[in-house]
Amino acid sequence: MFGPKPTLRDRQHLYQLIIGQLLDECYTNVSNSLIPEVKTYSHASFI
Repeated sequence: MFGPKPTLRDRQHLYQLIIGQLLDECYTNVSNSLIPEVKTYSHASFI
């Protein structure tokens, strides 16, 4: 019924796509505030 559970790599890729889209649409303040959060999240997780 449901697909496989998303992995950490899937989540990181999704975040990169979202931030890239925000940058393309000139939402630089929002994207710049998200970049450190995503980096902190990826470093805090166990890969």
